[in-house]
Amino acid sequence: ATLTGSMGMAWQPQIHPTEPVVVALSAEAFNRFPNVEFHPTMESTHQSMSCAICQVDFHEGDVLIKIRCNHLFHKECARALFNTTTRCPLCRQDQRGV
Repeated sequence: ATLTGSMGMAWQPQIHPTEPVVVALSAEAFNRFPNVEFHPTMESTHQSMSCAICQVDFHEGDVLIKIRCNHLFHKECARALFNTTTRCPLCRQDQRGV
């Protein structure tokens, strides 16, 4: 809708480039990530043994999720994160797609 200002000029709402646009990962895409049960014997050569989202160490039996870039997070932490972004917090890879 166009509004008319006091000087008779049309006013259009503006989207400012500094306002973040929130893009969430779809539930369908999230549900395609495999679940992994953590065991202390799991070997990780490229990641610490803690969740980069909540900063808490993984414990035996924790349900983790392995995203497309192979990073692991607590499933519930990842679910909350991907409600606000589509990118891995560690490598910034977009997690949308096949």
